[in-house]
Amino acid sequence: MIHAGLGAESDDPDFHLAKMLTIGLNPYGLAYTLGIHAANTPRANPNPWTPDQYIAFAESLNVQGIELHAPHLHPIPDDHLRQLRDRINQNRWWTVLARPAWTADWPRTIQIAKLLGTKVIRMHLTPVLCGDRTDAKEPWPQRVNQVRRNLKEVAQQLADHKEVAQQLADHYLKAAIENHQDFCAEELLDLCESTAPNVGITLDTANPLAVGQHPLDFAKTIAPKLLHLHLKDYLVQWTDHGYRLIRCPTGSGCIPFQDIAGLFKDRTITAAIEIGALEARHIKCFDPDYWTHHPPRTVQQFSKCLAAARCRTIPEHKDYRTPWEKSAPPEEITSYERTQVHQSVTNLKCLGLLT
Repeated sequence: MIHAGLGAESDDPDFHLAKMLTIGLNPYGLAYTLGIHAANTPRANPNPWTPDQYIAFAESLNVQGIELHAPHLHPIPDDHLRQLRDRINQNRWWTVLARPAWTADWPRTIQIAKLLGTKVIRMHLTPVLCGDRTDAKEPWPQRVNQVRRNLKEVAQQLADHKEVAQQLADHYLKAAIENHQDFCAEELLDLCESTAPNVGITLDTANPLAVGQHPLDFAKTIAPKLLHLHLKDYLVQWTDHGYRLIRCPTGSGCIPFQDIAGLFKDRTITAAIEIGALEARHIKCFDPDYWTHHPPRTVQQFSKCLAAARCRTIPEHKDYRTPWEKSAPPEEITSYERTQVHQSVTNLKCLGLLT
């Protein structure tokens, strides 16, 4: 099922949505296949793909770029990374590296960016999910202060890496902070503007629903700082506490991709297909505690979010669980992930976003 949104319109006869986005593949919709999900646990994938297998899968989709999980590349010898760079260049792909902001090994990530010719490193700032700012090891205000310190340090490391800056023709290597179901649009914008000029934003198109914001309004707010897009979608199941966000192929859920793409008519944006997590996200926005430490919302703003979450729903008593949540065997989970990526490609072509 494809949700086309309201559609982007233009009087320009050369206007075409596919011209705005150069679409590639993101690793996190294949998190179990790649051995990221459940790593170092008894349920870890016994036969995860290598980076080469992941790249081969992306090639089979005929996409225009690739996002790579940086920790997977850290142990790979430099000569092999140069071979990967040559393969990427032959495909005429853009590349984005992805990793958390707070973990170590930044010098190695930066070195890999140099070897691959990467210009953007996407990072999420906290492990907080579902907009739940009470679910933290430290109080949210202290966590935000730590995020600011970490982000300034990372931005400085990226800007100080002179070899990378020279290679990129006077462009600093850029940090693209993601709305990872933790920060609101205005907060991300403030982090960018108060940190460093080489900090921008990766917009996860579906995650605004986790913090009580409408996806299109969120995109409009952060548009001046946008560096990269994650094309993610959700089906919604309403509960007594709020709603669950359930993974589905991109273009099969409630996110208005054509409208979001239409915001960037005058520039080309790299965008990666990402399927949601293997575990549903329960947004408990009807519980008063959910709003602890959130900035105020007007009734109009929150009602738009609720309306967006009503667009593609599943019945309240329907089994929403993924094969992972049902403890299916590894082969079933990996097949499920790959099938949803293939359906996403088909959907994006039908929406006019991928040629």
